Amino acid sequence: MLILGTVILQIVQAAQPPRFPDFPKQDALSYSLDLKLNLEKPHLSGSIEYRIKALAELSKLRFHARRSDSWRVDFEDTEGRPLQSDWLKNEVHVTLPEPAAKDSVVVLRARIAGLPVDGFYFKKSRYGKMMAFTDHYSIRARGWLPCEDHPADRASWKLRMVYPKGLQATAYGQRLDDPTGPVPDGFEVMESVSDTQVPPYMFALIVGSFVLIPETGDPRLRPHLVYQQDAKRARSSLRHHAKWMKIMEQTFGVYSYKKYTTAQCPTRWGGFEAPGNVQLS
Repeated sequence: MLILGTVILQIVQAAQPPRFPDFPKQDALSYSLDLKLNLEKPHLSGSIEYRIKALAELSKLRFHARRSDSWRVDFEDTEGRPLQSDWLKNEVHVTLPEPAAKDSVVVLRARIAGLPVDGFYFKKSRYGKMMAFTDHYSIRARGWLPCEDHPADRASWKLRMVYPKGLQATAYGQRLDDPTGPVPDGFEVMESVSDTQVPPYMFALIVGSFVLIPETGDPRLRPHLVYQQDAKRARSSLRHHAKWMKIMEQTFGVYSYKKYTTAQCPTRWGGFEAPGNVQLS
């Protein structure tokens, strides 16, 4: 009976789909995001340019993705010509203009606009200030960002983000000193590039009304983004990271990222260890 029970359990497990399905015939190499945020009337718009390597001959690319009446997603080639997209429950299949040969790299874009389904939120802080932030764990990136939403599928990232003037922003990667392109009146811009590859759920951005709290002791530390009402307490508490980082590196090896900061936001988890900019509620 024990052997029979083991065999039945193995059959049942084999029949169940994996919790985190991937797309074995393709590999996402990079995501380049160009975003604009409006917080007065919560709205996100922009584009994502993809570089996808074909691991087999492909006539279609697959993305984890969601859409709704308030969230529009369209795909196009690099010339702006629309591509056919067939939507499933949590996926979209995008037909290529011509088949991609094995080992070739396909470049295409998605256009996004509206109020995201999931993963990207416009919410008020506990002090009533509207802010925008991602909260992807573990497969919520697809709620706004068509991607290969698999925890093991690492890629490079580039971000250009336009957001309301007077706010502060942080995002995954190294912030560039001289952003490019026009900036609309009443807005400002930040650009960042990744220093190592991460899967979509670990890419993070936060925009809101913050006080910047500097911390010394390690050149990788960046000012923490703290609610104004919490600034006094933060100045006395956020002063141990350099010591902690030294101990962790001596124990586990070199820290993988070129910056470290924390940023407050109403994450559902209380805290999320987004690389380079940890989210804390």
